[in-house]
Amino acid sequence: MVTRMIEGGFGITRRELGMIGVLEELGEIPASKFAERLHLDRASASLALRSLTEKKLVERRQDAGDGRIVHVRLSPSGQQLFDDLFPRLSRLNVDLLDGIDATQLEVFLDCLEDLELRGSELNAQTANP
Repeated sequence: MVTRMIEGGFGITRRELGMIGVLEELGEIPASKFAERLHLDRASASLALRSLTEKKLVERRQDAGDGRIVHVRLSPSGQQLFDDLFPRLSRLNVDLLDGIDATQLEVFLDCLEDLELRGSELNAQTANP
């Protein structure tokens, strides 16, 4: 459902959706820090940012003090997409969880937290073999 909504209705991928969410949360950020935050190598982050820039959802600017540094942020169109899309996704998530009993939901959320922690540990091991 989410994939149909974002790809069909908004013309972005799930990965791009996550990037838009991160930029909305952090504001303007150096592209290298953005890549680190998403656990992407710089080349992958650059390709994804290029796609978002071509879609006019992200703006780039050179650092005034160091021309090697590029800052990225949501464009007004990117912010509008976030403002339109994320409330819909939140409603969908609420609707999906509505039929789950509170005890089951707590166990489910604990499992998700454990998976996220384990993923971070594995990522750290891979980054520092």
